[in-house]
Amino acid sequence: MHEVLKIDLNETRWSVSFPCPGCGEAISPEDKLGRHFDLLEVKIEEQIIEEAIIRCTTCRVVIHLVGFDLLARIGCFDES
Repeated sequence: MHEVLKIDLNETRWSVSFPCPGCGEAISPEDKLGRHFDLLEVKIEEQIIEEAIIRCTTCRVVIHLVGFDLLARIGCFDES
């Protein structure tokens, strides 16, 4: 079984990318080809992302990303 970790984006210095906590590989939302991570699931509530579950393609660690509410409040998501 692969390791499962949780990252709260409110507790990180959010930038375009962050290192995988398992192997250090750069994980970026700009990776449209899925070279560094697989998107497993996105949980949405009231049109806000509550959690995104991804898997690092290098070390296979599953990462639960939470804390998208802050990004929505500061206008990082397009409302259109």
